[in-house]
Amino acid sequence: MARAPGKTHRIRRRLLSITILLLLTASFTEQVVPSNAALTLLRFACPVGLVLVTWALPQHRRLIEAPPAARRLVASAYGLTLLALASTSWSVAPLDTITNAAAFGTLTLLLHLSICRAWRVPKDIADDVTAIAWVLGVTAVLGLIAPTFGVTNLSPYHGRYVGLFANPNALGANSALTVLLAFGSAASQPVRWKSATMLALAAVSAYSLLLSASRTAVVACLLAIIFVMVRRGAGVVVSTSLFLVPFAVVFASAYQPSTTGLLEPLFARFSDGASFDSFGNRTSTWQLTIDLWQLRPLEGYGFRSGEAVFRDSAGTNALSFEVAHSSYLQLLLELGVLGMAVAAALFFAAARGALVAPRTGVGAWLGGAVLLGLATGLTESVLFGTGQVVSWLFWICCAAACTSPIEDNPDFTSLATPSRVAG
Repeated sequence: MARAPGKTHRIRRRLLSITILLLLTASFTEQVVPSNAALTLLRFACPVGLVLVTWALPQHRRLIEAPPAARRLVASAYGLTLLALASTSWSVAPLDTITNAAAFGTLTLLLHLSICRAWRVPKDIADDVTAIAWVLGVTAVLGLIAPTFGVTNLSPYHGRYVGLFANPNALGANSALTVLLAFGSAASQPVRWKSATMLALAAVSAYSLLLSASRTAVVACLLAIIFVMVRRGAGVVVSTSLFLVPFAVVFASAYQPSTTGLLEPLFARFSDGASFDSFGNRTSTWQLTIDLWQLRPLEGYGFRSGEAVFRDSAGTNALSFEVAHSSYLQLLLELGVLGMAVAAALFFAAARGALVAPRTGVGAWLGGAVLLGLATGLTESVLFGTGQVVSWLFWICCAAACTSPIEDNPDFTSLATPSRVAG
């Protein structure tokens, strides 16, 4: 039987919640959290503190004893960290490169130590997911009630709801992830009222997701939920469909080109053929990214130097962008073919983790969160932006999914043997 969480474990979980909250505020609008040097320093210091506290936990396994997918994920992340640090020598923005490479290295250490020290039994993973879901879910609730107190307005971005965030796409990405993690937490709760609370937070986050009118987030979230349902078996798919189809019919019949109301921006964006053809002008961004990459195809311009590259190119073209709007193209631009070769192993390990994660409980929804992140990365530069909470949460979900046990899969070993958790 597993030991009850000790004091260090409880401190770590509270520090995890604080770290997620601090990283979350980096995406908030200036009306909610003004720029502050002390807060920026805390966003760097708190993850380091989390790593140190996790390191202080007793080791219950070496990385070599972890499930194969977890080993591959961490090894690939270390490889990408080393390449990112090395790219400082040729980066067009060396300060951005070194600070972000250090941040990604900190994240990699956290994944490594969590696998070897923090996640002794499946309940440890479930408790971490619950702690994260609470922070994200409460943020969604606060976003909805903020207008009541005059903190922000409901639709400040071309009619699209942003909550506490600076833009609707950031809200959409965070809301989609919250939905999956809240479902995962609800599935792991032994107490009914706690499970109901998590489901309520998932519902609020789903509502925020729809109001954000973020097409990528909406579609990726639906794909992730379908992925989880399909893996759970035909019976679950049928029962879920019977429950959801009536709502889908009502939702579809409510749509008219002249629809007014809170969901009008979402309807409008899905019915705008011109916007769909260009993916919201992303095709122009992608073409510019490829053109710039071809100038330095092997090594790229340096890790997280994309903003500087786009800024320098503004005088030579009529387009103006800050990011590539694709995590994969962004990495290709910044680390070239070398970076993509290393990242391919990282993405393969993440996808493998989603496929071999448990089919039920919190592990199933972690697998869905991995798929969500990989799909979102197609049109958003979020997977390696260590200044954004989505990047941290995605890789934490990847590591947790890779570490979760699955009894009917020979590729996986048990999360902890009795000898390691006894006494």
